[in-house]
Amino acid sequence: MRQATGPSQSRQHGLGMIEILITLLVLVTGVIGAASLHLSSLRENQHINQRLQAITLAEDIRGRLMLNRGVSDNYVFDTSTNPTAYPLNTWKERVDQLPNGRIIVTRRSTDPEVFSIRIFWNETGGSQVTGTSCDPTQNDPTQLTCFQLVVQL
Repeated sequence: MRQATGPSQSRQHGLGMIEILITLLVLVTGVIGAASLHLSSLRENQHINQRLQAITLAEDIRGRLMLNRGVSDNYVFDTSTNPTAYPLNTWKERVDQLPNGRIIVTRRSTDPEVFSIRIFWNETGGSQVTGTSCDPTQNDPTQLTCFQLVVQL
């Protein structure tokens, strides 16, 4: 049996440096993608939790308004005025758990049996977010996130 000799015969032993670098690049890209997906998931979970807190608080206020129709004027308030009467102070404590949280409960002037419960918070974390509009048609990054519940007594 003859063995080939000379430059036409090439044998490869192990992996080349380029194959190792490509493997590392693919691996690192996958790890960075997985970490990015995890961080995005955590952020969305936080937003969902904040919305759930706002909905729960608005439903609590709605329930109390329905139960205490005779003293419903006591429920018209804005947490920026630092209410001290119970249960307004407890709602203030609960809304303070939301970033830049604020509650505004108003009575409709044209129909005194209709109340609007608006809860605001800073979902984006930006310092320029200060507006308190609940208009869903506005796409203004300076507006706080808002949940609004309208109650008919």
